[in-house]
Amino acid sequence: MADSNASSAARRLRASNALAGAVFDEVDGRLVLLTATTRAAEHRRAIVEVAGQDLGAAFRGVVSRPLAAPAEIPAAYTTLRRALPVLERIGIASQVLPQNEMALYATLFETHDRDSLAAFPASTVGALVAYDEKRGTELAQTLLGYFDCNQNAKLAAQRPGIHVNTMRQRLATTEDLLGHWGSATRAMEIQIALRLWSPGDAELRRKVAAQAAPG
Repeated sequence: MADSNASSAARRLRASNALAGAVFDEVDGRLVLLTATTRAAEHRRAIVEVAGQDLGAAFRGVVSRPLAAPAEIPAAYTTLRRALPVLERIGIASQVLPQNEMALYATLFETHDRDSLAAFPASTVGALVAYDEKRGTELAQTLLGYFDCNQNAKLAAQRPGIHVNTMRQRLATTEDLLGHWGSATRAMEIQIALRLWSPGDAELRRKVAAQAAPG
């Protein structure tokens, strides 16, 4: 948020009493909040609601891991501030994400522009993205869901409501396109690429598709 927007959001949240029990204010042009771990999800929803009303898509944020002591606050604040520009670069808007989802992106991509960001998923899962674009399938999303289910095909099949054999057929097709991804290193590369591509805005997705297109 810009300075004026962060200040405005802080005023609205104060007036609404939606963040009872929390300490928050505008700091360095950002809305910063300290709250109990047990109320973090509730307060996150309140912030998203107010920011969405005031700013539409022009906001993004990160929720820190639970902190054990007040002495950890300065380092956590610095880390979260580093993550915010990365959210913008990968096209995240109107969301407040957990720090665990952002830590790897902040480390790998904080200095990259959009073209550089698109190059990684294009080179890693580009064949899968190009296949989906051409055939109207959703194999990339299927594979990401499989990783989200700890590579459990039966559980992954339940999410879209398909038979487990259908899931296995789709996974076999992804392996044909990407090569064997059974090793931990290759699986991690693919997961990073898919997670970078998945929440990306339309511009980033277009760049990935363009770079992945043959010839």
